[in-house]
Amino acid sequence: MEELNAKIAEWLGFTIGEYPEPRLTPDEKAWYDPKGMFFSGLKHFMDFPNDIDACFRYIVPKLREIMSEEDFAQFITKIAVIIFVSLNPALELCRAVEKLIVERNIET
Repeated sequence: MEELNAKIAEWLGFTIGEYPEPRLTPDEKAWYDPKGMFFSGLKHFMDFPNDIDACFRYIVPKLREIMSEEDFAQFITKIAVIIFVSLNPALELCRAVEKLIVERNIET
C-alpha cells in the first residue's frame, strides 16, 4: 500500500525532497506540497489508502478540478456504492483513482 500511497501523493503534486533543516540521519527524506513548501517527513505523511478524511480533503477536490461535471458525477456515483459497502472505503477510493489515472493517463 505504500506504493499506492506514493502514487496518489505524486499524482496530487506532492514531491519527495531533502529536509529543510539538518537531520540526525542526513539521508532522511521529506514530502513537499504542490507549492514546494515542506509538508511532512516520510514517516509521518498521510496514508491515503487508510484515511478517508485525507482522501476527501485532497483527492476528491483534485478530481473535481480535472474532470468535467458529468464525468465527476458519474465517477462519484459509481464509487459511492463501492465505498459504502467496503470495510476500507479509503483504499477502495484510492484503487479507483489509480485505475482512473492509468486508464485516462491523467496528469496533475
